Amino acid sequence: MSATYVRYLQACNDVAMQWIRIILLNIACTMCKTDFSRNKMALPYEVVISSDSTGQMWNCCIWNPLSDTTSIHYKGSGSKLRSLCLLSGQYILSADSNKPLLNMWEVQRREQHQTRMVCSGHVSCLAASPDSAYCIGGIEEKLNIWQISTGHLLAVLSRHFQRVTCICFTDDGSYFLSGGEDNLIMVWDLASTLQWEQSQGQDPLHIWSHHALPITDLHCGKGGITDRVVSASQDQTCKHPFVSVWSIIVDFLLYLHSYGIYHQARCSCSFVFDTPILSVTMDAAQLRIFAGGLDGSIYSVNLFEKVTGQQRLIEDHENTYKGHSKAVTCLSTSMDGSMLLSGSEDSTARIWHITSRQCIRTVLHKGTVTNAMFIMMPRILQIQTGKPTLPVRPFQRHLYVPSTSTVLTEAVEDEDTVNGTPVRWHHSLQIPEEISWTEAVQSALHEEKPSLTVAERQAEEVASLKHINAQLRKFAAENILLEQKT
Repeated sequence: MSATYVRYLQACNDVAMQWIRIILLNIACTMCKTDFSRNKMALPYEVVISSDSTGQMWNCCIWNPLSDTTSIHYKGSGSKLRSLCLLSGQYILSADSNKPLLNMWEVQRREQHQTRMVCSGHVSCLAASPDSAYCIGGIEEKLNIWQISTGHLLAVLSRHFQRVTCICFTDDGSYFLSGGEDNLIMVWDLASTLQWEQSQGQDPLHIWSHHALPITDLHCGKGGITDRVVSASQDQTCKHPFVSVWSIIVDFLLYLHSYGIYHQARCSCSFVFDTPILSVTMDAAQLRIFAGGLDGSIYSVNLFEKVTGQQRLIEDHENTYKGHSKAVTCLSTSMDGSMLLSGSEDSTARIWHITSRQCIRTVLHKGTVTNAMFIMMPRILQIQTGKPTLPVRPFQRHLYVPSTSTVLTEAVEDEDTVNGTPVRWHHSLQIPEEISWTEAVQSALHEEKPSLTVAERQAEEVASLKHINAQLRKFAAENILLEQKT
């Protein structure tokens, strides 16, 4: 009897858990269908940001991938391919499609006109570091590295022989990769490129020359220095090199020992398709590669399928997503790995269900979709009175060269709060010639914070008022008691 009763309770628990799952699923669907353009969302969730090349209706927009709610539009001219960046969820930055300009918008100010920054040439691609501290743009065959908080052009790297087509960062921001029309992929150490003495003659950590035609796209997975990197090219292949800690350290030592003779990194796997590949991405778990072709097809490749050899010919049309009529220009996957986002030259952005390969939503644009990606819902859109806290300055066109005696007023900063109010402390530090940069930064970090004159005045005024009030109370009490006694 007891065993039957236990089985009955287990069955009841299973039914209850099913009902709980159904209720939670309905709540999640209701939240996803909420109009986020009215800033009523309390919890962050994934949205899509996309742009096109014409800018007839808007430059870029943020929209919900699961419902037909009103989008958030940002007006301006068109955006260049692979040039849309989100800075700490507070600013949107993109390269103009026809002029040597960078356009920037505040995320929470939708009806504003963009802020324009003039560059030394047409920006072919753009990428921002994960911490939004640095921005890298490709201008012809050069890589320009800007510091976002000051706008200083810290370095100009000239190692590509032809135009740079794509840039991507590792998820920890310590390395970045660049691909160009010279068929080369270069891996750079960000810290090394920012050294002022070596910025002009800085060499990349790796040079991958496995492709035979121009590089069209790059994607870095998760894992920092152990990222899996996928590259796409017009030679109808999709290279998949695996960069590990061991290979980076060994290659760097070989480079130092051989005096400029590069040790080529080995390509772990190569995928050959029926059409040139223009875009590539991976899911969050790094189980599949999605490759967008020139004919509008999107190929799905299982990375853990048992194969022989390092080269695979992809002929499995069952794992192909069909719907676009022209070339697929950009791809992105959702955080949970259930949805695939694609943009195409047919002026549409599509949301695909990865498992069933069904298109669940199509968003029309007025031109070629140049950028489309999943992002977390910006926090600043969920609050009514949000203001950007990220310091951003206009990017400079000339290389920033510090003098031997430099006054630091913006480079070394710290944040604190006074009575609940955010306060930014500015350090002014003279750097003599005999003191190194490292010693100067350490001395600035250990320097005592200067006092705020406004805060001091307010504190002194409050103290004096308290003293006056105390004297008045004492005088009044003594007079009242004296009158009562008399």
